[in-house]
Amino acid sequence: MSTAVSRRLPAPSIFLSDMSQAAAMNEVWDAWVTLGHTPPRATVGATLAQREKLIEVVIVAAV
Repeated sequence: MSTAVSRRLPAPSIFLSDMSQAAAMNEVWDAWVTLGHTPPRATVGATLAQREKLIEVVIVAAV
């Protein structure tokens, strides 16, 4: 992700159905964001509405 884009993502929230998968999710996240320009992020364990899903991501972008 470009630095310009990461500045427009004020606070992504990530919901995991299984917190034991947090390390794997962090690897994917780190590959996606620009090192040193990562937005603050919340990651929480949750029972997801669609139980077959492993992750939900909520991102509000600023334009």
